[in-house]
Amino acid sequence: MNTDRRKAQQRAYRIKNIERIRAVDRAYRERNKERLNAYRKEYNVQNKERIKNRQHAYYEKHRKEIAAWGKAYYVKNKEQRVAWRKAYYARTRDKSKAGARAYYWDNRKWVLTRERAYRKKNIFAIKARNKAFYEKNKVRIMAQQRAYAIKNQDRINARIREHYRENKVARTAYLRAWQRKNPEKFKRYRSISYRRHFAEKQAYSRAYAKKHIEKRRFWLRNRRIKEMGLVHKYTDGEWKEKLRKSNGICPICKNNVGVKKLTLDHIMPVSKAPKGFVYTIDDVQPLCKSCNSSKSNIVGA
Repeated sequence: MNTDRRKAQQRAYRIKNIERIRAVDRAYRERNKERLNAYRKEYNVQNKERIKNRQHAYYEKHRKEIAAWGKAYYVKNKEQRVAWRKAYYARTRDKSKAGARAYYWDNRKWVLTRERAYRKKNIFAIKARNKAFYEKNKVRIMAQQRAYAIKNQDRINARIREHYRENKVARTAYLRAWQRKNPEKFKRYRSISYRRHFAEKQAYSRAYAKKHIEKRRFWLRNRRIKEMGLVHKYTDGEWKEKLRKSNGICPICKNNVGVKKLTLDHIMPVSKAPKGFVYTIDDVQPLCKSCNSSKSNIVGA
């Protein structure tokens, strides 16, 4: 009974003398600022897990009240809060980043769970807000992205290559589907990219052609055949095997000119073949350049 009466008296006294009590508290904190800060830091380090668990438990219990109070306070003091946050961040940028990073890694599981739940619940509002922000700050965002890309080009390229290797099949399927869906846009992008990297592409093409002479010849032959409505139904490996078996000897003049100097001849000349004609490995033969030229469009060997 006496305890309840004493508590009631203390409450009444505190309400009556609230300003004086606050002034005394402020004065005490100012006098003992360093000692109090040191004590608070030491206490936080020693009781880190307990404090974190208590904060999470309190937040989960009073989530709606905290959210409502926070929204109301922010709406009421929006300009003041924004100005204060900008000024504080400018003063303590590195410290704020380090603190935010440390908090994220200490509470990663909880933060990710909360973010996923929020995104799931407010997906359309988030998209609309992001779109509005981008439209409002488009020039600044693009400038920042360009500056970042220039500064971190090697790291970005390495990350893209790694991601492509890990998701090659899915990425290729997605790009093909996108190309079919957006042919005009794809053509425009490819044209811009070609013009932008013309010199590098030319140098790469020349180096590749020099290094892979046989592959390039095979590709050019197939391209010509396709343009004429004909089909090559044999592989580069089969043609190489046929060259190897010839031992570098031309079957017409019987001269040993070497494997590298033998050229591909169509037994049924391309100019006389009906549309849709299918060339197998038995419909082609290796001839020396001289015999291939003199044979011209004669059918057979």
